[in-house]
Amino acid sequence: MEFDAEIHGENYHFAPINNNSVLVSGRNAEYILYKSRTWRCADELPRDTIEELGEIIDEHLHTPHS
Repeated sequence: MEFDAEIHGENYHFAPINNNSVLVSGRNAEYILYKSRTWRCADELPRDTIEELGEIIDEHLHTPHS
């Protein structure tokens, strides 16, 4: 399920690729986050940014939607 979220005043679009990967699109960039034990990203993002994006993904993936 795709969803949007605002982080630090910027809107991001989250689109699952498969069970362990999510494409995160912002105004000026796109990132693929993947989960092994924790969320990771091949791009050079600050660890706290990856953690924050991962928390948002986990919240949306584990929240029941009607």
